Amino acid sequence: QELSSLKVSELRERLKERGLSMQGRHEQLVERLAHAMGGGGWLSSGHELLGSRVARAFGRRVALGSVTKYLPADESEGDPALFRLVHDDGDEEDLEEDEVVQGRSLYAEHPAARRFEEKAAKAREAEEAATSVELEGWRLEGHALVRRRVARSFDEGGHTL
Repeated sequence: QELSSLKVSELRERLKERGLSMQGRHEQLVERLAHAMGGGGWLSSGHELLGSRVARAFGRRVALGSVTKYLPADESEGDPALFRLVHDDGDEEDLEEDEVVQGRSLYAEHPAARRFEEKAAKAREAEEAATSVELEGWRLEGHALVRRRVARSFDEGGHTL
């Protein structure tokens, strides 16, 4: 049976039978079970380097990116683990663990990475400020309907029925 067609509860049961973690979203459970069944393949969870920001030097140019998935080592073949780095410009490359560690160190000290992080922090602050302005004047408790799900129906003109 195709693993991706299984329900989360079925995936969790199969993972439990193998003594594996049952935590995560549907696609993570499918990946974990496929890997356990010998399907190998790239994983997007389960390694501390996933999500790492990395800088890679190419001559005088430095490319920034994020580690998005990894391929576990194949000890029987002597192959090391590989990590997929997706550069901010869309390019991709596969790195070995020591290259990711080196790239993290370069990222921590490189001016381009600091500028990127400053811009990202400003964007987060702006988003938080916009959210707080939206909530200003709204009460988040004190009424029976607060935090309750409601349904509304509209006619074709967008008017409440």
